[in-house]
Amino acid sequence: MAVTDWRFIVLMSSYLTNKAHVLISASATPTQAEIDAQFAPQTMRPSVGSLASEDSGRSDDGVMRIYWVLARNRKLDIGLRPDTPENISEILNKVVGRTYWLTFWDTVTNTEMTRHMYTSNSSAD
Repeated sequence: MAVTDWRFIVLMSSYLTNKAHVLISASATPTQAEIDAQFAPQTMRPSVGSLASEDSGRSDDGVMRIYWVLARNRKLDIGLRPDTPENISEILNKVVGRTYWLTFWDTVTNTEMTRHMYTSNSSAD
């Protein structure tokens, strides 16, 4: 059974071709086209935060959602490399104003991680 579990883990963690890459997907299991479109950002700073320190954790109706506060929220600051306006637009259009799945090498846990994400701030020069 351990061999079967190990093979499953290897298959599930083979999305990234390089630890410096990130992969944006419409679902938790990326398509081959999405795997092929992974990219290496110029900078990527993962961090773990809590909503408790931000005077947050309340829904729009004012109810405190303690599980939001207790969760280890992952934040990624990703800086794109200088690129063509078309390529930058393609990346931003995948994340701005929508939720998506992001696969990245997490330096906090030293593992490949796939998380359901939302981009709150983005800009391009």
